[in-house]
This record gives sequence, structure tokens and C-alpha cells, in this order.
Amino acid sequence: MDERKVVRDLILKATEVAMEHRVDRLTDVTIRVGALSHVAPGSIAHQIRDASTGTPLEDARIEVVRGVGGPAAAADEHAAGVFLQSVDIGGC
Repeated sequence: MDERKVVRDLILKATEVAMEHRVDRLTDVTIRVGALSHVAPGSIAHQIRDASTGTPLEDARIEVVRGVGGPAAAADEHAAGVFLQSVDIGGC
């Protein structure tokens, strides 16, 4: 999985959410990294912070959570993916 593409996609999705709600910035963003995704949670958070300049994510608190691993991962339809789990717009 190309982490740069994942980062671009996450920033694009978060920007779309901000536009839908007509806000210029997001305050908190939670990203879920599936246990089978081969993406390092710390790396993805760092890359998002670096790439988010000029976007609604620029000053947002970024939290990255890891999906459940082990046998439970087999039952998780999102175990191989990385996705925007939640967004806080703040003041709304």
C-alpha cells in the first residue's frame, strides 16, 4: 500500500467533509488503520501533518487508531484498509 496515496486520499476526504459542513478547519480527526493494512500508524500521522498545510487538517489533532488484530481481524471487513473514522468540526 502506497502511504503517500493513502495520505492524499485521507486529506481529500477530510477536505470534502469540511466543505460539506462549510467550515475552514477541522479540530480533531481520527484515522483507523486496519490490522492487516501494512501501514504504520505513527508514519501515517506524521505524513498527514506534513502534507496538510493549507488544508482544513492543518491544525487538527490527528489520532490514529489500529484495528483489532489476531483472529478478530478476519471478521473485520476494514482490516486491510485505512480510513477516516471520525471528524470533529468544533463549535458545531
